[in-house]
Amino acid sequence: MPPELAADLSRAIGGDQIVPHFQPLVDLRTGRLAGFEVLPHWHHATAGIIHPSAFMPLAEQTGLIGRLTDNLLRRATSAAAAWPGHLTLSVNLSPVLLRERALAQQLRAASGGTGFAFDRLVFQLTEAALIGRLDLTRISAGELKALGARLALDDFGTGYARLPELVALRFDRLKVGARFVRSMLARHDSRKMVAAVIGLGHTLGVASVATGVEGQAEADMLTSLGCDLAQGGRFGQPIPAEAVTAHLSAGDPPWRPLRAPVAIVGDMTQRLAAVPGGSVGGLHALSDNAPAGLGLVDANLRYLTLNRRLADMHGAPVADHLGRTVAEMVPHLYRQIAPHLMRAASGQTVDSFELRWQGPGGTADEHVLIVSYAPVRDAADAAAGVAVAVVDITALAGTSGKRCWAATADAGSRIPGLTGRQSDVLRLLATGRSVMEIASQLDLGVSTVRTYLSQAYRALGARNRTEALIQSGLMVRGRT
Repeated sequence: MPPELAADLSRAIGGDQIVPHFQPLVDLRTGRLAGFEVLPHWHHATAGIIHPSAFMPLAEQTGLIGRLTDNLLRRATSAAAAWPGHLTLSVNLSPVLLRERALAQQLRAASGGTGFAFDRLVFQLTEAALIGRLDLTRISAGELKALGARLALDDFGTGYARLPELVALRFDRLKVGARFVRSMLARHDSRKMVAAVIGLGHTLGVASVATGVEGQAEADMLTSLGCDLAQGGRFGQPIPAEAVTAHLSAGDPPWRPLRAPVAIVGDMTQRLAAVPGGSVGGLHALSDNAPAGLGLVDANLRYLTLNRRLADMHGAPVADHLGRTVAEMVPHLYRQIAPHLMRAASGQTVDSFELRWQGPGGTADEHVLIVSYAPVRDAADAAAGVAVAVVDITALAGTSGKRCWAATADAGSRIPGLTGRQSDVLRLLATGRSVMEIASQLDLGVSTVRTYLSQAYRALGARNRTEALIQSGLMVRGRT
């Protein structure tokens, strides 16, 4: 780097020659524009376009990084003040700046006169910012959040950040590094890394952002993995503020992605890398002509695939399910099915519980469903997802509203954690039979039946009949 470039950089900042360009950030599930990342653009008089990776380190070394960041933030927020209010601006913060005690107030002052709300700003920190004076970084980050701004951890996965630091700094977004995204179609380890970052985001309750998304295949895979936001060539390169304004005014921004449905079963080895080959092969048996609603959710309870019958039960197209959580697709049922789903996600089979369900769109007809969940395991025998099966038995149940366990109570399948006899006794109890009736049907003494019930209660960690039936999956909470 020529030594005179430092002097040129100072003059460029003072003369507003370094201007912000804006790269679109898109919501993968809706295809809508969510905001922009602000990137500095310097067109040098003699050297031509100088990439930020060349002059940003120089700004840090020469003490110009504060002026450069203030100038860039002022220009960016001024240009974006008239854009739709839901659009955010993501601005990179140098680790050098994070150790300045007055940083938050300086940034607030830089954008304060532009009319752009401070809570629409997302300040991006690299993992390198977490090395060294973490105490000062935590103070600056806390003050920025107190003023309403959000924080994103950029290029996550390079190996510096630890989970306690992520929790302590209260990040709002985790950004997946472009090198993992660009190679995930071809490399198993990259797919695992991307899935792990997205999964960590779900666990922490923060949004995941994929960078370097260049093609539709990458966007589809990210959607099915549950990624929230994405940026890259697929959605648009950085452009000047005037071009953004023109596109927004036209009402049809060029970065809007097509909402092409992700293949239901195709290439599932990539979409759920943890599922063993045999399980993936079994997914090809999913058929729209099957008598049951069938589906597969990942460990974060996001739909990876399902057949049309299950989608019709939910009242939404198959494509609208993919990448979305069970809670998003059936919010009116989620409180009832969540305990069973969680058990299956932890590795327990949940066999045949009854669910009463109102038809899609609030129709008056009540459906009686038998639902089963089975854990899907990876090569290390760890739970990696849940297979879902739903059978509508409304016609068999009739209209009397009675529970329909008579057809299944004697099936002899064992409830997880119980012996076969304990399972038989508890299943008959769920049908409304008394202890004496159970004893008569199973040819046992009344005291023996009571002993089996007490043992089942203890094994399930239940204090009474209702808790035992709920824990075993034989009763839906809130129903008798």
